[in-house]
Amino acid sequence: GFVEQIHHKHPNREVLFNELEKVIIVKDMSERKQKMEAISDCCVILPGGGGTMDEFFQILTLKELNQLDNKPIVLYNVDGFYNELDATIHSMYDKKFIRPGTINLYEIASTPEEVIQKAEIGIRKNKEAESLMAHPILQEPGISQKVLPVAIERLQDSGFHATDAVLLLRNVLDD
Repeated sequence: GFVEQIHHKHPNREVLFNELEKVIIVKDMSERKQKMEAISDCCVILPGGGGTMDEFFQILTLKELNQLDNKPIVLYNVDGFYNELDATIHSMYDKKFIRPGTINLYEIASTPEEVIQKAEIGIRKNKEAESLMAHPILQEPGISQKVLPVAIERLQDSGFHATDAVLLLRNVLDD
C-alpha cells in the first residue's frame, strides 16, 4: 500500500499496515497518485470517500486526455455504492459536459470475480494495442505522430474505448 508520511507516524500504524505485503511511504497525496499510476497495470476503485473520488477522477481525466497509459479502470460497485456516481457521469454525458468516449473509459463490477475478469480483459486488450504500435506502417516517419492520434480521437468521440479504437485500427491496417 501507499501511505503518506503523516499516516506512517500514526500511533496505531500496526493496525494500518498489518495486512500489507509492502508499504511505500510517500510525502503527500500527489506523490501517492503518481506512484500508483506509474506501477499499476489496472486501476480498481473500491468504495471510499473524497480521496478515492479525487483519485478516480484524476485517472479518468488523464485517460480521457490520453495522458495515462491505457490502463483499465474498474469501479468495484459493492452493494450499489457507485450507482449514483455512474448515473451522474451519464448525466454529464447527456448534458454534453463530457465527450462521448468518456463513459466507456471505465467498467463497473459487482463481485470480486467480475473485478478480476474485467481487469484481466482490459490488461489483455492493452497488450494487444501495444503490439499494434509495432505495425510496419506505423513505423513510417510522421504516421504515428499524425494519423494515429487523430484516428483514435475520432473513434473515441464516436463512443469507442481507446483500446477498442486501436484494435479496430489494427484490423484496418492488416487488411
